[in-house]
Amino acid sequence: MIPLTLAAPLAALCALAPVPQERGPQDPRDAKSLPTPQLSVVTGALRGTLVHTGRLGYGDGGLEEAAPGTTLENLGDGYRTPGGARVRARHVGLQVACPNGMDLAIDDRGSVVLRDGSRTREHPRGVRLWLTDGSFVEALVDRRRDEPLRRVRVGDGISRPVVFWKGRDGDKVREREEQGADDLLVLGDGRAIYRAVAIGPFLVLERVLAPRALLQDRTPHAVEPLPERAVVLLGDVLAIGQLRVGQHARVEAANRPELFQRAEALSGLTQRILPPGQRFVRPETGREEPIVAVGAGFRLEVRTEIGRPLAVNLWAPNQDAPILEWSYTNETIVHLITVESDQRAHYAMQGLRLGSLGRRTLPYPTTSTVQGRARRVIHDLEGPPLEIATTPASAGR
Repeated sequence: MIPLTLAAPLAALCALAPVPQERGPQDPRDAKSLPTPQLSVVTGALRGTLVHTGRLGYGDGGLEEAAPGTTLENLGDGYRTPGGARVRARHVGLQVACPNGMDLAIDDRGSVVLRDGSRTREHPRGVRLWLTDGSFVEALVDRRRDEPLRRVRVGDGISRPVVFWKGRDGDKVREREEQGADDLLVLGDGRAIYRAVAIGPFLVLERVLAPRALLQDRTPHAVEPLPERAVVLLGDVLAIGQLRVGQHARVEAANRPELFQRAEALSGLTQRILPPGQRFVRPETGREEPIVAVGAGFRLEVRTEIGRPLAVNLWAPNQDAPILEWSYTNETIVHLITVESDQRAHYAMQGLRLGSLGRRTLPYPTTSTVQGRARRVIHDLEGPPLEIATTPASAGR
């Protein structure tokens, strides 16, 4: 444990012999040697429009459950976040001490450091750690200066962020310099750090730091607790689309009562297929196909064909074609699927657009480069191609 009297102990922590774990954009390993991403479906993880990262199944980040509306508490020499993390800073770096006894630090080069000496790569403009209680801790650095740690801020997602430590030019930080800091999530027991990217109903996680003991553990798991790479399907976004498809069909399929009745029946099954507060995970032994079994015998399958939008298909038990699809380009669109007389699967009607729902489920934007990297992770779930005619079968009727 780091004593909370700070300056000398924090300096010692930040100076620990480096054991870097984080991979840069040009990973020396080729794609074939990277582990297949873990695939899961989680419901009950949305808090408003944003993801509650402590409900993804990858730990509470070492924090306590915060009561709604709880804000930062000023400790005099630092702050306590709503979930109980104590944040303090000096010129050598900052410390985040979790209520479960775990801790980490950010040094003056922008590396996240653990007590066992493990650390991320340096983040030359700074780093912003997002905690599971919705708060963040931000350290901006500039290695060209004799005092690299320029400014430390903490925010709770409710009140205005607080600057509680700054170097000599900390007042001169511009907005574009804040945007240059790298955003990372704190998961596990407070010592697992992930890069996270949201793409519609998909949340892509790549682990950049974990305790050395975890990495050396060779115990086989039916479900890896803190995988190197993971794709989470946000079941709340999928469920809202499924619930709305019946009402959508009332308009789009008014002249085809059989489609309207089918869509309404499917909407009525939403809570059985995607029950609230559940997590469904593809087991380690089932990684040949990007399929997750959900409620009532249904399955969800991720589709990643080149030239088509990312998509998730819903399969009913003992069916030869999917019955519903959520596709994503710049927004999530829900399609009812039917098999017509030509024995091919077709979109049954014009798709239901979910607009801003699920478009931005993390509290920070991501660059096109980072988005592209995340899409490659999703494509590593790739299964065999599936033919679905995108022209509604009812067109012209």
